[in-house]
Amino acid sequence: MTAGAWVLAAVGTLILLRLLVPALVRPRPARDPGPGLPAVSVLVRAGADEPATLAAAVRSITTGRYPWVEVIVLAPGHAADDLARPDVTVLTGVDVDAGVAAAHADVVVGTDGHTAFGPDTLGRLVHPLGDPEVGAVCGAPAVPDGPGYRLRRVDDAVLALDRRGHDALGWLPTTPGTLVAYRKAALTDAAGADPLLSLARTGWRVEYLPDVGATTRPPATAAGHLADHRRYWRRSLRAVRQLRPGAAGGAARRTAGYLVLVWLVTLAAPVADVCAAYGLLTADPVVLLGWAALLVAESALLARALRPAWLLPPYVLARRWLVVLALLCPAHRRRAEEPIRYLT
Repeated sequence: MTAGAWVLAAVGTLILLRLLVPALVRPRPARDPGPGLPAVSVLVRAGADEPATLAAAVRSITTGRYPWVEVIVLAPGHAADDLARPDVTVLTGVDVDAGVAAAHADVVVGTDGHTAFGPDTLGRLVHPLGDPEVGAVCGAPAVPDGPGYRLRRVDDAVLALDRRGHDALGWLPTTPGTLVAYRKAALTDAAGADPLLSLARTGWRVEYLPDVGATTRPPATAAGHLADHRRYWRRSLRAVRQLRPGAAGGAARRTAGYLVLVWLVTLAAPVADVCAAYGLLTADPVVLLGWAALLVAESALLARALRPAWLLPPYVLARRWLVVLALLCPAHRRRAEEPIRYLT
């Protein structure tokens, strides 16, 4: 076999493993929390660009079926008047730590102003916390159909496969864009920018739910898409500093190895693309046909989750450059060394 064939075989094996592991490994069943559901405080972190969706997001939380909910909105000053309601507490000019301190419930849920809850979303999130070993539960909201969201749906489906594999293998990368329910006692002890990694270091288990009945409307523009990826990767870089051995040192080391491998492969993407372009002109046609068959097979396996499945092959190529731009472009005006606390 030629070197190109060996590389193709290795890449194909990794892709098949990514698809098969979530399907073969059964998730750990959570204990039934029983009829006495805990009170929940929902922290909605609203940005300056979310006035159109913030009110609808808050309304979806307060009108759900969960029996006891406290809603705390961390909003910019101009949004305080729009959210003046007796069942909503609005805090302006404060960080997430102040919001957690203001929460009265034993369970704290972090979300953003783009995400709308379904009637049973909180119930699904809280259910795994019936197991006393579970410190947090992550749930991924779905991206709706509509103009401008086709690429985001492709991205969401690819990330969903990765997250299911992470959960099955015990990896704990950061999970922006999700809903996360924390035990307040565990969250108070968690230090650093990413509480999920801190929880794992102190021995708590983190569960992942692929469907929580919520929807999110992220920015539909290319600039917004790039900004989201930049936030994800820069947050991951900061989170690696927390991966020191502790009560869950094994999980921390596995996560660190995974993140470093992903960064190295991603940064090598431009070189791989140049080699691929050269190979189109000089390589063995059998290798090219094999690679095309691999992309077709991956698209077919994801066809149920991706209606526009034809977008997957070009998206796989474009996403690598998108991630490189996210890693190399200047960050936001906030200084990189300034500590930032995230719940989602």
